[in-house]
Amino acid sequence: MISEAYVTLVLPGQTISTVVGRLRIDQKGRDIQASFVYGQRYCQNPGAIPLDPLRLPLDPGRIYEAPGLWGPLGIFRDSSPDYWGRMVIERENKVPELPEMEYLLRSGPTRIGALGFQQELDEEAPSEKPLGFVLLPDLLEASRQLEANAPVDEQLMLLLRQGTSIGGARPKATIVEDDTYWLAKFPSRHDRMDMPAIEYATLKLAEAAGINIPECRLLAVGGNQHVFLTRRFDRMHTEQGWHRYHYMSGLTMLGLNEFDNAKGSYPGMADWLRQLSVDFKSDDEELFRRMVFNILISNDDDHLRNHALLYSSQGWRLSPAYDLAPHAQIGYERYQSIIVGSRGREGTLKNAMSEAGRFGLTDDRAMTIIEGVRTVVGQWRERYASDGINENDIEMLQTAFLPESVLKGI
Repeated sequence: MISEAYVTLVLPGQTISTVVGRLRIDQKGRDIQASFVYGQRYCQNPGAIPLDPLRLPLDPGRIYEAPGLWGPLGIFRDSSPDYWGRMVIERENKVPELPEMEYLLRSGPTRIGALGFQQELDEEAPSEKPLGFVLLPDLLEASRQLEANAPVDEQLMLLLRQGTSIGGARPKATIVEDDTYWLAKFPSRHDRMDMPAIEYATLKLAEAAGINIPECRLLAVGGNQHVFLTRRFDRMHTEQGWHRYHYMSGLTMLGLNEFDNAKGSYPGMADWLRQLSVDFKSDDEELFRRMVFNILISNDDDHLRNHALLYSSQGWRLSPAYDLAPHAQIGYERYQSIIVGSRGREGTLKNAMSEAGRFGLTDDRAMTIIEGVRTVVGQWRERYASDGINENDIEMLQTAFLPESVLKGI
């Protein structure tokens, strides 16, 4: 079993990775003990940055330890494959499960963020192979076969592995078109609605509500099948090559693991943004706006991995919004994945207002944001229809959007 790996990072403005330090993971079954140490050479680099300024400050020789890849070492778990990515890697290797280090090593250069993991010391990162839109029909079919536990062509399996650490549980792959990285999200065999089209329409609705979103597209593939494409905000192509932006999830920002997600909160993230973001006033207001939007569309998949920070040469900033989708409900009570305000996870505007001050907002400013978002979300039917959502899906989604009579009482 491989227990150690070199950790690399593409520094801001660079296109070649630099060796940062060494990660060790000792694992017996599900019992994991991890440790990390920065390299002396990296710490002497004038351009060096701490991987996590809150919990991994640059301190050569210091050994950082944690029971698993969370808490002080959560930044490494952020680079590990998600549910879909793990399934792809497991099928490719014909095993039901792999040690955590294997997932890190096998994710490849298209993983989220700027970190890399190598068994052998090599300053230059593996090349990233461009995969164009022309492959979408093949990738769509491969994702169907994988979900159905059917045999998948070896070459297609390699293509599916492009993009294994971003986007959650949905079938997906990373492709490159016109020097732009895109995350392609495919329909799932478990879908009751056209989820790629719904996610596209929801992001456009969020944009109309003043929320920062990545560029996105909706393509028809293989007849009437939709594929949702969202531009990856952690990559940028230049004449010198690909810039990669360091990535930190909300889970890592709060020092929590997946089992403690419900202990996390929007106000807690706002508090940390004050320490991390180079423009925390704008980012805190943006986070408040997203919280209100999630409440109004009943998006209870707003867990801490669906919030993130990116690091550029200017410093840390809140990433564009992603993984937004309404969730049809029974009844009028709403609960978010994380804490909203003084009334816990209760998904109400009153609860959102209760901690507005922690976002740096006056009550008047918070109410102005709420009213602006509510006005746009109130037009969801018309906007969804204009973005191609069929009538049946709109009817199925109507319980995700509370009627105005209920909202006035919140």
